[in-house]
Amino acid sequence: MTGKMTFIIHEWIKKMLDEGKIDSTLSVPLMMMVSGIEDDIEYKLEPYHEKRSADSNRYCWKLCEEIAKVYKTTKEEIYKSTIKAMGIYEVVPIRKENVERFKEAWESKGLGNICKVIGDSKIKGFVNLKIYFGTSNYTSKEMNEYIDKLRKLGEKAGIDVLTLEEKIKLDMREKW
Repeated sequence: MTGKMTFIIHEWIKKMLDEGKIDSTLSVPLMMMVSGIEDDIEYKLEPYHEKRSADSNRYCWKLCEEIAKVYKTTKEEIYKSTIKAMGIYEVVPIRKENVERFKEAWESKGLGNICKVIGDSKIKGFVNLKIYFGTSNYTSKEMNEYIDKLRKLGEKAGIDVLTLEEKIKLDMREKW
């Protein structure tokens, strides 16, 4: 391949090499790998993030379920209220006529993707929305903070959160 894509990636590899961000022994294999890239295919390079474990996800939902029993609500409501308490959101201006469509599209991406109208934008004809990100978009660090919030809420509700975590791990070992 001799297109623009190869040139950009070769320049990126050279820059990373010059900055000492990649080992010189990797530059040749990387360049060879890049030479096979097709021009008409879209590639996406993004930082690697370690996936959270199924245990942490299961523990999250078990905490939500147990807390919901105490407060006589649903696990989904506990999940959503904790998403809001995390405060991981963006404020975005949307044309007034597109608010419902945007809200529907955003919230269809997952239970934790919450969209709330917060008022008129400074931009004429636009409304500001606060869009929260669900845990599927969280980094490992953010997910740990989220579970810590649930633990504190669980402790406040009188739930033995550590025993709950141990039970989930034991259940997983039995399933394996």
